[in-house]
Amino acid sequence: MKPSKHPSNGWIGPALLVLLALILIPLGLRAGVNRGADITATPLIAAPADPTITQGVSEPSPTQAAALQESTPPAAATGQPVESQPATAAGLWVYYGETTAPNQTTIWKTQAEQAATIDGRQAVAAIDHQEGYPPRGSVSPDGSWLALQVVPPGTSERAARSDGTEIWLVNLDQPLPVEPQRILTQAGFLAQWAPDSRSLVFGRRVSLDNPPDPLVPFRTEMAAYDITQNTTSMLYSDETAYSTQPLGWAGSTGRFYVSEVDLSGQWSVVLKDPQDATFEQRTLLSPGNTYRSISLAPGGGELLLEKVNEDQVSLTLFSLETGQETQVVLGKKTDQPYGPFTALWAADSRSLFIHRLETTNKPAAMERFELASQALTPMALPAPEGNSFIPLSLSPDLAWIVLRDYTAADLPLVLQRVPGADSLSLPRQQTGNGLTFFGWQVR
Repeated sequence: MKPSKHPSNGWIGPALLVLLALILIPLGLRAGVNRGADITATPLIAAPADPTITQGVSEPSPTQAAALQESTPPAAATGQPVESQPATAAGLWVYYGETTAPNQTTIWKTQAEQAATIDGRQAVAAIDHQEGYPPRGSVSPDGSWLALQVVPPGTSERAARSDGTEIWLVNLDQPLPVEPQRILTQAGFLAQWAPDSRSLVFGRRVSLDNPPDPLVPFRTEMAAYDITQNTTSMLYSDETAYSTQPLGWAGSTGRFYVSEVDLSGQWSVVLKDPQDATFEQRTLLSPGNTYRSISLAPGGGELLLEKVNEDQVSLTLFSLETGQETQVVLGKKTDQPYGPFTALWAADSRSLFIHRLETTNKPAAMERFELASQALTPMALPAPEGNSFIPLSLSPDLAWIVLRDYTAADLPLVLQRVPGADSLSLPRQQTGNGLTFFGWQVR
């Protein structure tokens, strides 16, 4: 089986999105698609015969409008059928994918408490994909949907890295197994669910024949798809930013944050409203700083900035309301393309879970930072090889954390209780099958 060409966590965290964008975009891996490629939508839930498109942020070109307004027939589910499963019990559920064949992934659910038992997991669905590109995805906040970014079989390498992906939805409220349904094609990348679970943001980069600046040969587009109304709103369109990152929703306001960096290295955070084409609120970050990553608090009021200055790296909180900065931790710059820290927001935005890489003076460590008291509390790691356990996600109740174990060649996923050192490895049918974490469900 070929190694995965997607990042291993299955759902790219905000800290990694900027890093990947800064690496891939200069290499041209997100450019080079046809200007007329379609973003097409398929009706999902009690949708009208023809999906309507509402434009936001800026008036699209005729090509954009045509691309957004075309529709595609409903797609049949892909993958092999899985056996019927018993009804589920209440509790905290973990959703993850296992690549059981080079071009097929089975989606599993398991209760966190019994995650290490292979007999306790239930098959949700199976989906086919291009070899080496297992699906990425995320469970909606209400636990009713799983959105998947799928590179369909036969997709070229160039299209797989630009706008050759599709968005599929799995209805987690249906009896198992579930038939995934394709809702969007030519949809580049998948971003975040809205807090009310009614819509999700997707996007792509489209190559330009005559770009305003030859150093930015693409247009970045982001749109919000409403799964209840089958409507797509253009959220963001830009032809000048060197790199962009979807940060997330501004709480329950219906507005969405995007970060930009221009050719001069100036970083900005832009707030957009899909219902108001004239609305734009731009916040400039401190000039002269290099930001390796930016992540938005779930509540939408704070940013966590990974700042690089000479030989030092810091995690700094930035208030979008006041502009005040608060340094959380400071460390030495590494020789690797990643920094010395990995940080996750708690669902309530009140704390951060921070993993520190080992240094010459200190072993690897994981700590919890409380925003109100600014206190750092040490946490246990699953094994002494702390550098090899990188956190990916926190459960909504903050009782469990998922880590990727880099001590093994097949990169297992580990569930660890918070606080404590009790850990469980997510099961797989056979050693070597790749695992991809999708999210949590409280039922």
